[in-house]
Amino acid sequence: MANHSLPASGAHLFISHSSRDNATTERLYTALRDAGIDVWLDFRSLTPGDDWRSGIDAALNACQSGLLVLSRHSIDSPECRAEWNRILSLNKTLYVALIDETPLVEIPSRLSILQIVTLTADFEQGVQRLIQSIQGARAASDQPGPTPQEAHGDSIAGLAATAETLPQTPPTLLAGRDALRGEVHRLLDQRTHVLLQGFPGVGKTALALTLAAERLDQGKGPVLWQRAGAQTAAELSRALLRRLDGEAEAGTDDERRILLARLLRERQIRLLVLDDVWDQAALDFVCAALPPDIALLVTSRLHLPLTGLIKELDVLDESAALALLAACAGREALDTPDGRTLCARLGYLPIALEIAGNILKKRSAWTPADLLEHWQGALHELDDTVDFGEASRRTVAALLEISLEALSPDARAVFLAFGDLAAPSATAELLALILHGPEATPRQQRATDDHLLNLHDRGLLQLSRFPRLDGGSLLYYRTHSLAHEYARSQTERRPQPIVAASAAYLARHAQDFDALDVERANLLPALDSAARLHDLALVDMALALTVEGTYFASCGLGPEELRCLEAAATAAEQAGQLEPAHYLWSKIGNLAVTPLHDTTAALRAYEKALALAQRLGNPQREAILHTVMGPLRYPDAEERIAHYQRIAAENQNDVVRALLFNHLGYLECERKNFAQGYAHYTAQVQIARDLLARQGDSDDYVVDLVSSALQNLGTCQLDMGETEAALQTHRSAYDFARQHDLRYRMACALQMMGEDHHALAQKSLNDAARAFRQAEADTDADEVIAFITQHGYSIDPDLEQ
Repeated sequence: MANHSLPASGAHLFISHSSRDNATTERLYTALRDAGIDVWLDFRSLTPGDDWRSGIDAALNACQSGLLVLSRHSIDSPECRAEWNRILSLNKTLYVALIDETPLVEIPSRLSILQIVTLTADFEQGVQRLIQSIQGARAASDQPGPTPQEAHGDSIAGLAATAETLPQTPPTLLAGRDALRGEVHRLLDQRTHVLLQGFPGVGKTALALTLAAERLDQGKGPVLWQRAGAQTAAELSRALLRRLDGEAEAGTDDERRILLARLLRERQIRLLVLDDVWDQAALDFVCAALPPDIALLVTSRLHLPLTGLIKELDVLDESAALALLAACAGREALDTPDGRTLCARLGYLPIALEIAGNILKKRSAWTPADLLEHWQGALHELDDTVDFGEASRRTVAALLEISLEALSPDARAVFLAFGDLAAPSATAELLALILHGPEATPRQQRATDDHLLNLHDRGLLQLSRFPRLDGGSLLYYRTHSLAHEYARSQTERRPQPIVAASAAYLARHAQDFDALDVERANLLPALDSAARLHDLALVDMALALTVEGTYFASCGLGPEELRCLEAAATAAEQAGQLEPAHYLWSKIGNLAVTPLHDTTAALRAYEKALALAQRLGNPQREAILHTVMGPLRYPDAEERIAHYQRIAAENQNDVVRALLFNHLGYLECERKNFAQGYAHYTAQVQIARDLLARQGDSDDYVVDLVSSALQNLGTCQLDMGETEAALQTHRSAYDFARQHDLRYRMACALQMMGEDHHALAQKSLNDAARAFRQAEADTDADEVIAFITQHGYSIDPDLEQ
């Protein structure tokens, strides 16, 4: 068996350093050892035959405190980062000795808030200051306190008979939790086991303290409070036994379980609180030992099974967040645009709001906008210490690192992959494509999904469902906005992986609009990144969104997305991909007309598409483009009709004919020749349906022709006063659009149906008023007319007389 050479006392100082600083580290080690300090240093304490990784882990777990030899080398070392994070996560003292000229701005925020001893100016004098600090802390620690096994974040524990004797002071304000407080009180009155679960910093411990204090004030005590942390079943049971009887130390599991139940009854404990539980077996052990007449309240960031009820704490709503921020800032009100922006940027997370409020209290001249500007891009590191001498570790980053330290490297990599994303949410599939590339295998995707479930179980992610149009759902994962910001700070944020992953995802799901919707907030920024990088993947992405699939035509887009499509079409043309470029410019023209209503951009795109059609020698595409460009080129109706007649004489293509009837119908309706417009639209519907019957659903252009033809026909019927017929036609248009997942067309049809109902209601109300007049019921007629006026309907002229 390997000898890890731990000091006999187990209360050693663990030295974390970079191997590139061995010479300075050994000099420091010798000085500390000569001063009588138990020191553990890997290359001095381990031998070549030892398992070094296991030896280092054992020394980390057993140490009383740590010393980081801080330099540019150790800042860049993943091993050093893991070691000092582990020491802080276990709430052990970490000393920091700076041995080079590393600027303060390069020092991680979690270290910069600690006392740092500088050895660069005078090494010997600096070492003496360090020795005095360590020896002073050791003398203070000789007082009775928690055992090393109790350590995990904090070993707060106590037996409380009044609220004042709880191991922590309950918060003065617990905003936004009134309903949950009442519910949990009722459950505890019924002796139900209750787990408060949620993201780090969401306020689980604060709520538990408030509940415990209120129950003590109501005479429902005593309360036994224990911070469980990562303690095993044996460690937790022994800690509880010491709280109940300092001499109680049963040996076997059964003996401890029996003794714990007996002492809980003898001390008449009414509520046991286990705070920050990390070990399922430890929780199960206590639940098995707990007498049925004692209530149990558990807090954990983990999703732990419990033989009781689990209450998941969410972030606060805006009003509660503003109240908490104002209370911590000591200000009457912060319900201002800047205050609301700050709350939103902090993700309404209680601990972040509390820290922000404390900062605003200490810096009384600051506004919320000042705070946001000062901490721009680093709100996860928000810290309410005013100077670095205050050893506060209350940052969201520090809370997250406690959870991340417990993860495997692969699970941590999955969490940090969120830093490559524009949005704090993603599907397992997109994350697998980012982590493993476009050729990610099903096995790699399953492994990614397993890691995401692990992250969910550890409270770092929420599992959500995106509703499909067909009634099903898609699973995706969401993290808190500050956790997303933290992940972004830990990654290089290279755009190429997300561009490649997004292109692969789009290729798989070009026709699955629900799958694209759930990732829209990541895919569209990736499209923009591809445009900025001049990456030819942009062409494939644009084709998937407009030609191979009709996502943008069905679900809409904005000016920025249109700019990316123009860049894709230009890139395709420059690469000699003339046909893809032609179809992209054609689709860009369509999208510029509807839904963006940018006729200038549309005409510019159509002209480029027309030039490419001519280069490709495609007369059918030329005719189609001349047809759709008519309304943009010829504002005069007579000019346009002549233009269409010329195209019709030159080309007998059915697609062109359908488009011609569409434009002719529009022109006749503009002239109020509704009967002639109706005839043209009816012809358009017939031709489009015949085309669809012959070609099937494979041609998206024909599908859209049928949809638009039905909508135009219904609108013409409404203009003719045939409201019932218009409503029926628009219902057919909606059903057709829904069948083919044309979401923009669905929205248009719904709007038209609303206008139809409006026209029907207006006609019915006017007919009712007219009928009351004819029946000489003038009072009733006046009431109907008043209702018509109140709701913005038009009154027929004969009723106004």
